[in-house]
Amino acid sequence: MYDKLFEQQATRGERQDSQAPAFLAFAEELGLDMAKCRSDMEGGRYVDRLQRDVDAARSLGVDATPTFLLNGTKFVGVPPYEEFKRLIDDAIDAAS
Repeated sequence: MYDKLFEQQATRGERQDSQAPAFLAFAEELGLDMAKCRSDMEGGRYVDRLQRDVDAARSLGVDATPTFLLNGTKFVGVPPYEEFKRLIDDAIDAAS
């Protein structure tokens, strides 16, 4: 389900209308326990945790996924592997 939701992020992530019907359709397509899915979605069990995560991200200036913060530098999207590896290696070397 995680992979399916991530695939749909670009088309569904910023919408203000409920995406519950689509998410339930994904769950059914994947053969998940539909009673549990409905209960979890309607129960609001994770609302507070999600709001704390959103608030924490916004306080750091993070407003997109994926976003990486490395020594105060913000990277939005997926940087080329070799470039990102070099930046991480440089940060490790600088800390040693």
